[in-house]
Amino acid sequence: MEKISGFIVKYSKAIFLLFIALSLCCVWLMTNVSINADMSKYLPDDSPIKTGIEIIGREFPASSSFHLLFEGLSDSDKDFISRELQEIPHVTGISYDGTEKYNKDGYTLYVATLSAAPSTNEADTAISAVKDRFSAYSVTVSGDAAGNTAIDILPRLAGIAFLIIFIILLVMCESWIEPLIILFTIAIAVVLNMGTNIIFDSISSVTNAIAAVLQLVLSMDYSIMMQSRYRQEKEHSQNKKEAMAKAIKGAFMSITSSSVTTIVGMLALVFMSFTIGRDMGFVLAKGVFLSLICVFTVMPALLLMLDRAVGKTAKKALHIKMDKIGAASHKIRYAVPVIFVALFAASFFLRGNVGISYALTDYYKANQIFTIDNPIVVLYRNENEEDIAALIQNWERVDGVTDVSSYATVLGRAMNYQDIEFMTDEMKAGLASTAAEMAEGLRQLVGESFSRAVINTDLQEESSETFTLIRNIEEDLSGSGAEYYISGNSAIAYEMNGSFPSEMSRITILSVIAIFLVVAVAFRSLSFPLILVCVIQCAVFLTMGVAFLQGNSMYYLALIIVQCLLLGATVDYGILLSSCYREARETLDKKEAVISALNNSIHTIITSGLILVIVTSVLGILFRSSDPAISEILSTISVGGLCSMILVVFALPGVIVALDRFVR
Repeated sequence: MEKISGFIVKYSKAIFLLFIALSLCCVWLMTNVSINADMSKYLPDDSPIKTGIEIIGREFPASSSFHLLFEGLSDSDKDFISRELQEIPHVTGISYDGTEKYNKDGYTLYVATLSAAPSTNEADTAISAVKDRFSAYSVTVSGDAAGNTAIDILPRLAGIAFLIIFIILLVMCESWIEPLIILFTIAIAVVLNMGTNIIFDSISSVTNAIAAVLQLVLSMDYSIMMQSRYRQEKEHSQNKKEAMAKAIKGAFMSITSSSVTTIVGMLALVFMSFTIGRDMGFVLAKGVFLSLICVFTVMPALLLMLDRAVGKTAKKALHIKMDKIGAASHKIRYAVPVIFVALFAASFFLRGNVGISYALTDYYKANQIFTIDNPIVVLYRNENEEDIAALIQNWERVDGVTDVSSYATVLGRAMNYQDIEFMTDEMKAGLASTAAEMAEGLRQLVGESFSRAVINTDLQEESSETFTLIRNIEEDLSGSGAEYYISGNSAIAYEMNGSFPSEMSRITILSVIAIFLVVAVAFRSLSFPLILVCVIQCAVFLTMGVAFLQGNSMYYLALIIVQCLLLGATVDYGILLSSCYREARETLDKKEAVISALNNSIHTIITSGLILVIVTSVLGILFRSSDPAISEILSTISVGGLCSMILVVFALPGVIVALDRFVR
């Protein structure tokens, strides 16, 4: 490591210029990364729903829909907008009338149907045209055709994240220049990560929205640790280059260990059967790895080049004295493990009762104000038409089903001779004029090999009533002997509801074992990693328990990301605190050692923790109206990060003092 650190210091300027060149290339590559907003593409390959979606795309005309929610429209505006929407490219129909179904409490709803599939250029063109044409109105867009409505605000939110981080670093750093050095280093890493996403066929819109933010907040402690180590080495070195070489060598093991736990935690997502986990896991793990590289290359170059400026802009930083908390941790050291075990058990119990959500359409304002049709699509072989027609009559009578559109109910009911005989000439002419429309309707319902029945409901996408309906439909279809596939957002939620709990348990066990092994190998201890993993896993359970006590369900992606992220990232806080304690115990008694450990680690823990909690919390709020999924992920990370920080600062010290012999 000594030769490597010497090489980095000797050629620091050349290395810096190389990374600047690479980042400029990645800025261009970023514009060519394919972003996918169609979450159905991440269903497991053996999913019947995925097969059904593929059949729909192959045998039926492309279609999708979106909802427009306007606020404070006049009657003349309502009619004008209805006519204008008909002129939008690829719009084939508008559902709107003057009834309460579309007008309520000052809000007006329009449902537009497109002749384009979701997440296509045609759908994007239509949505862009809608936003441009009605930019003067207070309007929100949602629905499957809307895609990722958060893309437009990503640059602004990235700027807000940088501003928040800069303010926190400004308070915690000992120079006015240091925050800029840290931010520039991680910004280079973020650009490199986003540009190198070109190696993937595509990345999900959710990954694209959160990857940069999470990379920023997860990598801060590496930069802070390097900055602090360099400052310490300068006090005992003849010049800045010698100090930097020592700092790189001295900080290598602690920073690398911290980053490896985070990378391993992120890679646990790869083992999800719902392959968006693979998408997120690879992108986030790659981002943390690139941050690690930049901290050992870009940051040393910046610190050496700006060393004089850092010295001239020195200032007082916020220092938190932990003497009283350390003394209290020692005093109640035997009670803390008992309290912690009780808290762990209680949070584990609460965790088992929290509801899990798989679709977040009900978070959109339009869904909160109006009852929007929730279709369930049944695909079946054409030759099974008669068998399915009998079942449809039963489905039409089920509570919550508003109507069923199928060949049998719309076009397949034969008109006998007496019906035609008593038709007027005008009626017959009208019938002839609608032949083309009927042919188009037939194309929507009957394909080359499969037909489809669209069961329109006024049920929520996720509810016990909806899942019961789907279960009964499955039983009816299985009893008929017909080959069938069920599709729709509720069907996806129903399928995941059956498989996700066991998958969550598998990912939890996998991430716990992986992090345990990494820490055990790094610190050559079994008790030490066991304590750390239990503390952070307790924070995960507490996060779920908080949601349960608030009466909220948890979004499945937020839950599984928090599981992997907290174990991989915030375990670093515990590693830092415990390492400081072990070093201090070589010369100090237990009480003085725990006080010293808290004082030496609290600055990094608080700085990194505040960045994680505040940035994700603020952005979670700002994303709420544009993308509930991203909002839920970031808000859940914020709560989890806060729980982790509290447990590490107030519970872990007492535990390691009580278990001093095992920790040492």
